Amino acid sequence: MRLDPDARFQLDQPFDRDVDLYIGAACLGKLPAGERNVPLSRLTVHFDHLADHKLEAKSDGGETVFHIDTRDFEKAYRTGGLLTAMQTALGGGKWRIYEIGIKDGSIYADVGFVFPLSIRTPATVDLLCNGMSGVLLESKYDTHFGRTHWFMPPENVVRHKYRFPFSQVEGWAQFHLRALNGKSSDAAHYRDQWNFTNRDMLAELPDDTRIQRVASAQANRASFLNGGKAAYEVIKTLSHRYGSVASKPEIKVLDWGVGCGRVARHFETDSAVQMTGIDIDKDNVGWCSENLTGVYLHVETAPPTPLPNGMFDLVYACSVLSHLKEESIDQWLSEVSRLLRPDGLALLSFHGTSNAVSYLSRRPDELRALMGGKLFDADRNHELQGFISDEDYYRQVFSSDSWWHQKFSEFFEVLAIEPAVLSGFQHVAVLRLKP
Repeated sequence: MRLDPDARFQLDQPFDRDVDLYIGAACLGKLPAGERNVPLSRLTVHFDHLADHKLEAKSDGGETVFHIDTRDFEKAYRTGGLLTAMQTALGGGKWRIYEIGIKDGSIYADVGFVFPLSIRTPATVDLLCNGMSGVLLESKYDTHFGRTHWFMPPENVVRHKYRFPFSQVEGWAQFHLRALNGKSSDAAHYRDQWNFTNRDMLAELPDDTRIQRVASAQANRASFLNGGKAAYEVIKTLSHRYGSVASKPEIKVLDWGVGCGRVARHFETDSAVQMTGIDIDKDNVGWCSENLTGVYLHVETAPPTPLPNGMFDLVYACSVLSHLKEESIDQWLSEVSRLLRPDGLALLSFHGTSNAVSYLSRRPDELRALMGGKLFDADRNHELQGFISDEDYYRQVFSSDSWWHQKFSEFFEVLAIEPAVLSGFQHVAVLRLKP
């Protein structure tokens, strides 16, 4: 039996009984009958011992049932030190609130983290909810993050359960990671998470079908609202940090890839903002025009747009470049530069190295090419199928941070790359027009 690289390093066939997996004397855990997914995270821990001890499946009685051939796996990740490069490339900022609830006068939160190698583990996390520190109740391996971060040491992929003092809040519960191992600097790239506190806030949102075209097939109204709020707060903070919008009485803002207003709806609460949104999804643009107060336009998959030169103080895009081939990237970056005012700011999210190693973690040849300077755009994204004419247009796109920096530099002055702050831990390029 072998780990099949064509099946992304699953068993080529499942066992017909429960077995325990061993490397030498080290037990990796039980593999149930019918299961093909070997715990790669445990293989990683013992990676250097695989060549000497091999991977064995044993019955309850302790006798060896099968030897599992791991040579393809070892070769794939040993060549060029790929496994080490993946672990090193994984940056900070990856955390997610899975669930919150109120019980017996307390707020409970179920939270997942992926810590980079630079963080000493087990990490001590100082997490606040509306300014109040939480008490850690439970810590275990995060199997959700573990599926795409199997290459990290298990102690770096954790799921915590916290209890916070209950406080009566209106609007939003804000979760803030204040420090890791006592260091606020190590927590700086973990953006705040937000959660609505009143179910009335879910009223007047788009239907799930529209939401899922914007925010993935697993999205719902709650995640749409919370994610939009978190993105809005990040964009607002960055625009104040790097731009001059805070000093202007009137700000013209463009949401490139507005969808059904996930972020734009929050900008519309600011009376100083004149909001414009564009998107290739005509149906979602129509929803925005009917339900929001800004100006929303359907545009073609290739620019130019009908908007005038130098119109906007701020242009932002959440998860747009992460779906475009290089030719389209070039066309749209040129269009954004045309639309910006001379002192304007562009905040554009993209999938950099850290997300690439997660997405391509079981596709070592493609990952190695990406880390060598290539753009990955081989996978189609089907979320807009039936809503755009060219079904080959919308992709899943990743490249290295250096590739993206070079690409942005062709069109803009790059002020900063803010890591893992938007839309599924995407980086944000902070850009302005070249002098």
